[in-house]
Amino acid sequence: MKIRLKCKICGKQIWAEPNEVKRGKKYCSKKCLGIANGNRMKGKKAPWVGKPYQLRKCKICNKEFRFYESQEKGRKSRGLCCSRKCADKWHSIQLMGEKNCNWRGGTTSLQIIIRNSAQAINLRQKCFERDEWKSILSKENGDIEHHHLTAFSILIKQYEITKDNWINFKDVLFDLDNVVTLTKKEHNKFHNLYGKISTPEQFKEFRQRGRSQ
Repeated sequence: MKIRLKCKICGKQIWAEPNEVKRGKKYCSKKCLGIANGNRMKGKKAPWVGKPYQLRKCKICNKEFRFYESQEKGRKSRGLCCSRKCADKWHSIQLMGEKNCNWRGGTTSLQIIIRNSAQAINLRQKCFERDEWKSILSKENGDIEHHHLTAFSILIKQYEITKDNWINFKDVLFDLDNVVTLTKKEHNKFHNLYGKISTPEQFKEFRQRGRSQ
């Protein structure tokens, strides 16, 4: 027979099995349980209050924070950062380059580095917004991609761009005038005709072909 209870947080009435009551059910949902657990860790109720601590400086932002002895248990990386945000950044740094288990001697191509950069992602977004999320050829939307009029490989060769200096050529690599929106079908058709290395002249010809058909 179920027992009627009242949620300790929101006051909502709930029904619980006897074994659930025996195990200490007091809340109607995970949300209320989370609020209750958070309340238990606030102010003087927190288990580390009154315990000895050290003042440390965050490895990322250099902010000073308290680190309690009770936090020593667990990962060796604890006590290095002031917050989860800084800890995530620190862990990312530890997995970069030669420190990463997948390191293969720096064989990642320059084009992959550029294409996966935040600047490239931002460029794609701006391209779609400018073209109103439609192909500039068919005006179709949905499955769209951005196409580079002048291929990265041409720009890299022309400006002698390397892994060490590519960030200095942001204006060249991420020029909004060098990208247009196409449907995936149109994009594949273009590269099937002209190959991977594209030029503005090729796209002009491709556009004329579409109009004449």
